[in-house]
Amino acid sequence: MPADDFDVAAPRPAGWLIAITVLSVIIFLVGLGLVLFGPLPAPSAVGATHGDATAPRRQRPPAGTAATPAAPPGMLLVRDEGGAPRAWVAARAVSWAEYRQIFPRQLQRPGGAEDGDPVTGVGFAYAGSYAEARGARLPTADEWAAASQTDGFQPAGSRFWEWVDGGRPDDARQEVRSLSTGKPQAARAPSGHDDVTFRLARDLK
Repeated sequence: MPADDFDVAAPRPAGWLIAITVLSVIIFLVGLGLVLFGPLPAPSAVGATHGDATAPRRQRPPAGTAATPAAPPGMLLVRDEGGAPRAWVAARAVSWAEYRQIFPRQLQRPGGAEDGDPVTGVGFAYAGSYAEARGARLPTADEWAAASQTDGFQPAGSRFWEWVDGGRPDDARQEVRSLSTGKPQAARAPSGHDDVTFRLARDLK
């Protein structure tokens, strides 16, 4: 037998065959890891703490709990006898400066009155028109009474009355209220009262 027959080198596997083998081993090991240990948690399931492992999560109110609505500026939340939200009523009476923004020439401010003092001498119809221009209305008698017992209510003053809507048609709806003792509820004519002011109310939305 010729000596050269023993010197022939064994054929080497091709490079692509080695690559496929290595890739198959990697896929097998990854699959085995998933079977044994399960998939990694999805990023959305992990709370993002931004370096704070104890970052609190936002709590939802219990089911059936009615959230207190946010009050418009200067308004108080008036509740009914059962405690349910009923309406918004202004914490204070409309001032001279506020009234003149809508009706700049209707009234002359009496001597000694400041811009921030309650406007007076406004008839029931003009008070209602001002309220409407502000996207509001006059409070009803019951709303005014409830507001007067609410924290933050600012009485107009011991010598003032305030227009309220009596809830009846025509002039009979023109009523006034006062926190001063000795002043009964009363109906007033449409205008000409230097001791009558008013405040605004709004319906809940």
